[in-house]
Amino acid sequence: MSTSELHSLKESIGQFISINSFFSTSRSPDIAYEFLGITANSITIPPTGFEYVFFEIDADPNLSERTSSFADISEFSYFDEGEILFMFGSMFRLNNARCDSNNPHINFLSMSLCGNDDEQLNNAFSVMKKEYLQDGAKSNSEGEEPTLISLSIVLLNMGYLTLANKFLSRMLKTLKYELDAVDIGKCYLYIGDVYRQKGDFRRSRYWYAKALKTFARVFPNDDYPSVAATYMSLGHSYSKITDWKLASWYYTDLRSE
Repeated sequence: MSTSELHSLKESIGQFISINSFFSTSRSPDIAYEFLGITANSITIPPTGFEYVFFEIDADPNLSERTSSFADISEFSYFDEGEILFMFGSMFRLNNARCDSNNPHINFLSMSLCGNDDEQLNNAFSVMKKEYLQDGAKSNSEGEEPTLISLSIVLLNMGYLTLANKFLSRMLKTLKYELDAVDIGKCYLYIGDVYRQKGDFRRSRYWYAKALKTFARVFPNDDYPSVAATYMSLGHSYSKITDWKLASWYYTDLRSE
């Protein structure tokens, strides 16, 4: 792990992290050491700007029964290591960090798997919803389950652009054009945001145009917050490709709302 990433994690002790992939772990510390080329008699010094990091995970087996957060896949492992696989999106609380007493290049991060009933995690997620899940005219009221659209907004704000795009594309496959035009328009809008944040302004312009066309079927007078957001984002994309005439038109249209 890069030294800067490790520093960020150390600064986040007591907070939560989410794993955005499947997370393979071992019950055997010796096997974990071997994967990094560390033995009792020798150690390979990591490249400049990188450090060895071992994650020590406390996971209650009862959580797995309630949430399917992890599974013992030892019988399918190539090595006899007691392999435990944590599922995509698993949430952990960072507990502490320390260095190996004999080698400063070896770091240990202790963390605990969180369950759905973790009060601190739920409070943190509620704050995230209030900050990020302002989804057009439909705010996420207390107790309302987040949709793939609202989850994608959170991912966008966290910088997970590819993952956000994947969820939005998946959501589009479940929607029907005649019944779900508003949600389809929102998906187009946020896919446009994905490409805008990636710097692909021409492709973002394409998706914003699709969003406006879809919203127009339901709101012919453009009297909808997501329409205003789309005009603003589209104007920004035009300005980035130096089409100042069109950029001015879209910004002017927004101000006339």
